[in-house]
Amino acid sequence: MQAGDRILRIGETEVADWNGIKEAIEANGRKSVDLTVAREGASEPITLRVEPGGLAEYSTLGYGFGNPRTPHKETNLVSAMAMGWRRTVLTMESVLLTVRSLITQRVSVKKLGGPIMIAEITYKVQESGWAHFLYILAIISINLAILNLLPIPVLDGGQIVLLTAEKIRGKPLPERVVGALQLVGLVLILGLMALVFTNDITRLFQ
Repeated sequence: MQAGDRILRIGETEVADWNGIKEAIEANGRKSVDLTVAREGASEPITLRVEPGGLAEYSTLGYGFGNPRTPHKETNLVSAMAMGWRRTVLTMESVLLTVRSLITQRVSVKKLGGPIMIAEITYKVQESGWAHFLYILAIISINLAILNLLPIPVLDGGQIVLLTAEKIRGKPLPERVVGALQLVGLVLILGLMALVFTNDITRLFQ
């Protein structure tokens, strides 16, 4: 590939963003794959055959994404708050896309991490300085806030759904129904915790 190439398709899958590229590559596994790219100056899209490289620092797939960063500082508090809000919205959108991909099984649940992974990432980021440390804490907080608003009983999102249902009915829901829903929610949360702990422990021994 060349600088400026825009990826249109991976195999037969059309892609529009980095998440789509990542998902299409993971779905392809370690097989060679055709990339269709739009190149400046070319009248037609170009097809490139890509072979897995298997470089450990990228992933078991052999593909990786560069992450060049240019330091950016706002000159006043208002601009800084506006930039912070934009970053927050982008992070929220990313979390929602991940949740959707998990539900549709485009992303494996094995990619989920729990407290052990959070602690490991936080420790590594802290070594890069307090600015990075506070940034990753903000990302974690946004993730937890979004997940807490999912419509699952026991979570705040589930309570909002129950209160909305009561408002529509004009009277409280039967205690038996509320108890059953909360039990289902608790089982789901405990199952999720067991899953992420299992993923964390599995990664430690890989």
